[in-house]
Amino acid sequence: PSLCSLCSIPLFCWIIFKSFDHFHFMYDCEQLPDCSVNVTDIFLLITEVFLNRSVKTNLVKKGTRSQTETFKSRKETLLSLGRAAHHGIEKSLYVFEQDEITSFGVSEKDLQLGILKTSQGYSTRAELDSTYEFFHVTLQSFFAALFLIISDCISTDELLKFFSMCTVDERNHCRLFPLLCLRPNPVRNDNPFQNNEHLQFTNLFLCGLLSKPNQRLIQHLVLPLIIKKKRRVLRQYLTNSVKSHLRSLPRSKHGLYKWIQAKPQFLWMLRCIYETQSEKVGRLAAKNLCANYIKLTFCNACSADCSAMSFVVYHFQKEFALDLDNNNINDYGVKELVPCFSKLIVIRLSVNQITDNGVKVLSEELKKYKIITTLGLYKNQITDVGAKYVASIIEECSSLTCLKIGCNRITVEGGKSLAFAVQKSRTIADVGMWGNKIGDEGAKAFADALKNHPSLTNLSLSCGGISTSGGRSIAEALQENTSVRIFWLTENELNDESAESFAEMLKVNRTLKHLWLIQNKITIKGAICLKEALKENSHINEICLNGNLLEEAQFKLLEDEARIICF
Repeated sequence: PSLCSLCSIPLFCWIIFKSFDHFHFMYDCEQLPDCSVNVTDIFLLITEVFLNRSVKTNLVKKGTRSQTETFKSRKETLLSLGRAAHHGIEKSLYVFEQDEITSFGVSEKDLQLGILKTSQGYSTRAELDSTYEFFHVTLQSFFAALFLIISDCISTDELLKFFSMCTVDERNHCRLFPLLCLRPNPVRNDNPFQNNEHLQFTNLFLCGLLSKPNQRLIQHLVLPLIIKKKRRVLRQYLTNSVKSHLRSLPRSKHGLYKWIQAKPQFLWMLRCIYETQSEKVGRLAAKNLCANYIKLTFCNACSADCSAMSFVVYHFQKEFALDLDNNNINDYGVKELVPCFSKLIVIRLSVNQITDNGVKVLSEELKKYKIITTLGLYKNQITDVGAKYVASIIEECSSLTCLKIGCNRITVEGGKSLAFAVQKSRTIADVGMWGNKIGDEGAKAFADALKNHPSLTNLSLSCGGISTSGGRSIAEALQENTSVRIFWLTENELNDESAESFAEMLKVNRTLKHLWLIQNKITIKGAICLKEALKENSHINEICLNGNLLEEAQFKLLEDEARIICF
């Protein structure tokens, strides 16, 4: 991912800006460079910055040592800190007493670097002794992984022990980045090792440190032959585990799609593959997915994770569908998915904090390939500006049949833009606008789109601030429509006059099957009007009037018409 994408994670944002002087020197610019990095790169960076604290030359000056020189000169420090981190990960310890720190070979000079900090609020055997912890539990995982690679006492068999300890426990539904150490006043009895996240991070860093791009750095810390052996063992393990894990995923078939329902462990697997930067392992994972619909909902995926997804699914040979609803990928995540858009026919990004900027990227990319069939953007932060970008997708992508863009910040102008685009489309079938305050003007624009539309079957304008005039326009348009089967107008301001307009429509329209007028302002007068109209319409299946201005005693006046639902 890009640095901006990683900055959406509070911990990484802190690390990146803590290292800003380093970036300023390396790239000679006052803004963050638009370079591609992974999580291991970030932790190598902060380690380099801390190690250079012992160097008198300022980071910004031209005399700064290279990363390789810095790590090589402090190998013993890296080993002693790694030994402590590894012991803690093995024993599920994150607080160390003074005598433990000394036994691991950590010197007073090492402590002054700040990688280990003094812990507060812990009782020890000797009350006057200090206790220490890594300034973040993920840094402890990083040093444990580094120790597994550069220590002469770690065999290839021991290299993978934390992978085997990562039993899949979906009930924990672990988040990617623990926040315990980011709280202003962390609760000291919280245990950051209560789930296996520290092990997952250790494995992640192991993959990153043994990746080919980092080989040049690591070979100055350990013999090349040892690196080669450990890389081969890791690559073989990943190859086998990718195959077995993908076979175990829940699968089902829905129409033309073969679905897989990914679990949080699947996301960890993608992250590890991305850290290796191995195209071979990426192609292998894509090949073994054996599905064309990947469902990654509620996985706590963030924008940086989209790089890992792209790294694997980019290798798909055929078109596929990707469901990322209910995550937190935001605009940066959309940008990270750009390599996938040439093959994506379904993209669901609902509830992901996407703004107009992210929609602009979607518009630019989807219009290049014109293969998208379903676009889900429900409950994001899209305004009228973004609505215009979406409208251009509807107009230019004749393959698009389903659009869900409800619960955004779209008002009258955005509603008009979308309505005009729907009017021009000959293929759009399902449009969800629930919760966008398009008002009567927006409703009239959609009414114009409805007239003689050849393909639109489902339309939701619920909770849109639509009143009598907007309702009348829609009802009149439906008299000239033979495609719409389902129409939702729930939670608007439609009254008896609107009900009378819909009653007149029912005498003409023979294709509408479901009309939802739930939670409006219709009284028994309007309800009876609709009931009488049903005598001339045997085609509609239901009219839902729940939550209107009807008293329970009045329900009896409607009970002889089963298609009117009031409760």
